[in-house]
Order: sequence, then C-alpha cells, then structure tokens
Amino acid sequence: VLFRSGATIVPGSFATIFGGSLGGGATARATSLPFPTSLANVVVSVNGQLAQLSYVSDTQINFIVPVNISPGTAQVLVNTPIALSASTPVSVAATAPGIFFDAATGAGAVLIANTALTTQVRPALTGDFLEVYTTGLGPSPVATATIAGLDAPVSYAGSTAIPGLQQVNVRMPAGVPSGTQTLVLRVNGIQTNPVSIQVR
Repeated sequence: VLFRSGATIVPGSFATIFGGSLGGGATARATSLPFPTSLANVVVSVNGQLAQLSYVSDTQINFIVPVNISPGTAQVLVNTPIALSASTPVSVAATAPGIFFDAATGAGAVLIANTALTTQVRPALTGDFLEVYTTGLGPSPVATATIAGLDAPVSYAGSTAIPGLQQVNVRMPAGVPSGTQTLVLRVNGIQTNPVSIQVR
C-alpha cells in the first residue's frame, strides 16, 4: 500500500492509498455528504478510527483522515470483503499542504472567484480573486502565495463545505506576465507543489 506525499497524512484532510485489490473487485464513488465510512463494503481505519471514504477501486482509495488523529505515526488498515490488509505505518503531520491539479497538464484546481471557470477557460486578470483548492492545510492555516514569483495577497485559507477539501483565496497581483504562470502557496511555513494557471 502506497500513499501520496511521502506517506504523510494530515488530520481532517484527503489522503490516497494506492495498491492492488483494494476494492475487492468493486469501484464506487460517494454521492452524498458526509462521506460514508463503508463504501462498496470497504473500510479504512486509522489508529482504529474509521475514515470517511470518497472513492474506492482496486488500485486506489481516497479517504478523509479522522480529525482527532495525533501527529506522530499512525497505523492504517484496509478491510475488504476479500481480505484485511497488513497494518501500514504512516507519518501524521499538523500541516502538509498540497494543491489539487491535473496530472496530465499540471494545471491547478484554481477557479476565478464566484464563477465555475478555471483559469484554463478564462485566464486570470490583475485584481481577480482566485479560489485555490487544496488539502492538508491543518486546522489553523496561515498562508502566503506567489504567482510568477510575485507576492499575491491571501484573503482566506480554510475549510469548505466538503470534508477534506480546503480553499485559499488569492488576489492576482499587478505585473504578472500573460500566458502560463506558476502559482505556489506556503502554509504555516511549508511550501505546496507548484501548479500552473493561465493569465491574460
């Protein structure tokens, strides 16, 4: 069983397990909130606490780390109708921020505020507010941002209505060149993965 982000998880955030036969032959996606703790008869536990599941397949499970897991080392178990996995140790950190992105293009999950438009559909303009979708910020995030190396003011960093999904609102600074540019966040002193956005 493999975990994204160097096997570091954050309480209350999304985490992903990669492996084989994880879904017992089934594929399922949660369709309502809160996410269930059993999906396609698959259960994930972290230090004995059941995790909410958003997606299950034989190769991947997306889950929400229980909010009251303490930093340090935790044991993760996957229980399917076929078998119970071996206990897998993972590191638990207070903050390990990451921006969601399209693996094929590197484009970040970044919307123009109050629209459903990504910057790939409607490139960002100076003064626009951008909604940057993230996870792993922890319960008390203090965030800064840069776009094309220029400081971009942050007006909000915190939770959304969807468990595990967090949001950072960033204002486009003046002076950013048009075209494909890099957006990076730093949360509680820890830098995210860089993602690309489109600027007009």
